[in-house]
Amino acid sequence: MSDPADVILLPDAGPLITLGYADALDLLFKPGWSLALVDMVLEEVTRNQTPNGQKLAGWAKVNALPVLSTRT
Repeated sequence: MSDPADVILLPDAGPLITLGYADALDLLFKPGWSLALVDMVLEEVTRNQTPNGQKLAGWAKVNALPVLSTRT
């Protein structure tokens, strides 16, 4: 992963879900920064079997996005 100042961290599933429906997920790479997901975001978008959830899971896998663990 690059410098933490150059990483887009998605701490909420809303934007990811919206971009998935709009077929615009790759816009997240436009600034040229790295992208990382919080584990609970990935869990939220994939816990139910939906076409958009499957699309998001596949997109995260194909792009080898780092998934950061949360602590509770």
